[in-house]
Amino acid sequence: MDQKPKKPFSAYFQWAEDRKKTLMNMEFKARQQKLGAEWKVMSEKERTIWKRKANEDSQIYERQLSAWYARHPEQKVDEEFNRQRHEFTRIFFMVCYAIRVIELGSDIKMDARQGEILLREWSKLSDGDKQEWYSFASICEQREEEKAEVLKIWNAMQI
Repeated sequence: MDQKPKKPFSAYFQWAEDRKKTLMNMEFKARQQKLGAEWKVMSEKERTIWKRKANEDSQIYERQLSAWYARHPEQKVDEEFNRQRHEFTRIFFMVCYAIRVIELGSDIKMDARQGEILLREWSKLSDGDKQEWYSFASICEQREEEKAEVLKIWNAMQI
C-alpha cells in the first residue's frame, strides 16, 4: 500500500537517537536529561552537521509528500476539511464558554488573555469531550444562521 511519508526527525532528535545508543544502560529520565544537557552545550559547528542532515531529510520529505498528494489528492482535501472543522469547533467551544460566563453574570472582558485561558481549557479536554464538542459544532455549522451568529460573536470577542 502507498503510505503517506513520515515527517523526519529534527536535528536534535536525529542526534539524540544516534547518541542514545551509548546510553542505553541509563534510566529513561536520566538519559533524556543527559541528552538535553549535552545538546545545550554542544558547539554550533557540531549542531550544524545535524541541522544540515535534518534540513536535507526535510526537503526529501517535502518532495515525497508532494508526490504522494499528487497520487492521493482526496487526502489533501480531507485534511484541509478536518483542519477547518477543528478550527470551527475550537471557536465554537470558546464562544459557548464566553456566553456561559456572561450568563453567570461575570463582567470578565473577553480579550487575548482570556482567549489564552480558553485555549488552555480546550487543550485540557479529553478526546471524548472534544468529540462531543465536534458533534455540537458540526450541527451548528450546518445551520448557516447559527454558524454566522457564532462567528459574529467570535469576531466581537476581540481575541
